[in-house]
Amino acid sequence: MESQAFFETRRVAFEDLALRERAFDLHAHRLPRPAVDASEPRWIVGGGPTDLHAQQSLVEALFAEARLAAVGAGVAQADDDQRTAVEKWCDLLVQSHSPFWHDVGTIESLARASAEKCRQLASETYRPPERMGDRINRLRLESGMSVEDLAAAMELAKTSVIAHTQNRSTPRPEALSRYAEVFSSRLERQVSVADLRGEA
Repeated sequence: MESQAFFETRRVAFEDLALRERAFDLHAHRLPRPAVDASEPRWIVGGGPTDLHAQQSLVEALFAEARLAAVGAGVAQADDDQRTAVEKWCDLLVQSHSPFWHDVGTIESLARASAEKCRQLASETYRPPERMGDRINRLRLESGMSVEDLAAAMELAKTSVIAHTQNRSTPRPEALSRYAEVFSSRLERQVSVADLRGEA
C-alpha cells in the first residue's frame, strides 16, 4: 500500500473533481458482469455537460485518479488497463459501504466517496515515527520486564526510566550503553546504542 502523502494527494484531487463536477449531471451506473463477455465494462458513465469535450475531460481526470488510487490501495495491478483499475476502485467503494456511493450516483458522489476512501487509507498508512523512548519501552516489553525491573537492572530511579520510556527526557550516553547491555542480555541478541537511537 502507498504512503499517507500519496493518499492525501489523491484525496485532494478527488475533492477538487467533486467541486468541478457538481455543476454537471454526470452519472455512473454499475452493471452486473455479463455472463458471456467479461470484457464488457461493468461501470457505465453517462449524462453530463452537452459539451462532449468537457464531459470527456472530467471523466478522464476522475478515471486517472481512480486508477492511481486503485493501484496504490493494492486492489489493482500497475499493468491493469485503466478501465479494469477503475472498476476495481468502484467495487472497493461499494464494499466499503460509503455513504456517498452505492451502485449508482453522480460522478460528484463518486468523487466524494473516493476522497473519503483516500482519507481512510491515508489514516491507515500513517504511523508516527518511533522515538527513542518508544524503542526503549518496546524492548522493555519484549524483554518481559516491568518498569521496576528495568530501573533495578539499570541502577536508575524508576522515575528516570519512566521519563525515558515516555520521551520526556533523553538518556545520557552512559545510560544508553547500559540499556543496550541490559536488553542484549535479556533478549539474547545484540541490541546496540545505534538500535536505541534508531540509526541501525
